[in-house]
Amino acid sequence: MRGPLTLPRLKELSERALPILEKHFPELLQDQTFLAEPSDNYHGLVIQCDCPPDDRAGFTKCDCQWHPLAGTPMIGGMSGYEELEWDEETAHEALAKNLEWINRAAFMTEAEWIEVLAMAGMTPDDHAKRMAWLDGEIASLDTPTPTAAGLADGGGR
Repeated sequence: MRGPLTLPRLKELSERALPILEKHFPELLQDQTFLAEPSDNYHGLVIQCDCPPDDRAGFTKCDCQWHPLAGTPMIGGMSGYEELEWDEETAHEALAKNLEWINRAAFMTEAEWIEVLAMAGMTPDDHAKRMAWLDGEIASLDTPTPTAAGLADGGGR
């Protein structure tokens, strides 16, 4: 993801993410997919907006900080154990947060995979390092990847 995240950019990323989720990661879809309605749905992201501050402390109290634009693809469903609650997120949020824990779908092309990672702000090396850390192959995410380490000292080519 390049540049600051704005509501129009979030809508665009979600529109791109939903078909990818439906095709390659249907298990990540909750009970429903739907389009956001004005001031009725919520996202969990930090959004940059140009709304003027409303108070002396300089805080903006606009809906940009909580509500996606109307028509933004959303995923929602009931979650919880004892007390079920409605949980919703944009399609982009669902894809981006789950890429930290899942591998590439078996039938996904390399070009699709790179596009998906770019939407989430990751590179293939970032993702490979995270998967190695989850599998216990490296002790820390701060450990240099073999590619990065080889290039840093001039080797690996």
